[in-house]
Amino acid sequence: MILLAQHDWNLKPNSDFNSQENVFDARAELPDFSKIKNTKEKKVKFFEFLRPKIRRANQKIKYQQVLLQKLTSEVESDSYHADNSKKKLIRLGVSYGLKKENVLEQLNELSIRIDIIPEALVLAQAANESAWGTSRFSVQANNLFGQWCFTKGCGLVPKNRNKNAKHEVQKFQSIQSSVTSYMKNLNSNRAYKSLRTIRSSLRQQGRMIKGSKLAEGLKSYSERGDAYVEEIIRMIRQNQLE
Repeated sequence: MILLAQHDWNLKPNSDFNSQENVFDARAELPDFSKIKNTKEKKVKFFEFLRPKIRRANQKIKYQQVLLQKLTSEVESDSYHADNSKKKLIRLGVSYGLKKENVLEQLNELSIRIDIIPEALVLAQAANESAWGTSRFSVQANNLFGQWCFTKGCGLVPKNRNKNAKHEVQKFQSIQSSVTSYMKNLNSNRAYKSLRTIRSSLRQQGRMIKGSKLAEGLKSYSERGDAYVEEIIRMIRQNQLE
């Protein structure tokens, strides 16, 4: 039995993806949070700005789960012969960094990778990495999560980058694309396999997917390792994000 088939990931066509709170301009510019001097107010505004974008990105993931569930059903019913379905599976796998030849292995691994990132974790990491939306990279590159890229000109060069280093801090067209890319990174990068394993285990146990729990799989996100993980968990708790 493929893991995905154990979860209730069905979505209705008119889900809350189009609800009033999620209707917004995906290209909305980052507000100037540096002008907000009251710390509490700044935090509230920062979270309010990001929440609809997080929900939009997670809703996209849920639609991909529905597609994967359909492909899974076709495999289990022995109807996996349609070229169109095969192309969709290959395309979906490539987008999540997978190139497994065995169809069942591909579906099983995708069921682990294609899953939501808890809002609490996204908010805490965005606040931490972007200094509450005031960092140079968040303001100039729409990059809230410190994501790197390795093609010359793909982003901004860090001022303290080592002489022989080639990385840049990736530039995004919008904050929405930054959030979406960050989620795809956690769901596909081998460095965060432990995060996905924790999430998959919680799913199998029927437990809530909590950001503070998934944060334990972020040791590779920062050179600070365990100290970084502890800080993210502390931010989640101090700001009552879950």
